[in-house]
Amino acid sequence: MYRAVEETDDVHVFDIHQNPSDSCIVGRNIRPVLGGMFRHAEQVVEAELAGATLADCMARMRERIERDEKSSHQQEGGKR
Repeated sequence: MYRAVEETDDVHVFDIHQNPSDSCIVGRNIRPVLGGMFRHAEQVVEAELAGATLADCMARMRERIERDEKSSHQQEGGKR
């Protein structure tokens, strides 16, 4: 479902500074280091989301609605 609702295939959860300074030892090396780490994390998240279905989302939404309604009714009952 995650891929079905995204407008592009090029989705990144994390972003790296686009203009690091090449004169700085950190700036020169941080993009490839973090890029690999971030890409791995994104793959883990994508794999987890790949198993999510619309039915899963609907079930979670129903649970939240029911919980909110129950909480609302309990608060109304306590104010009497």
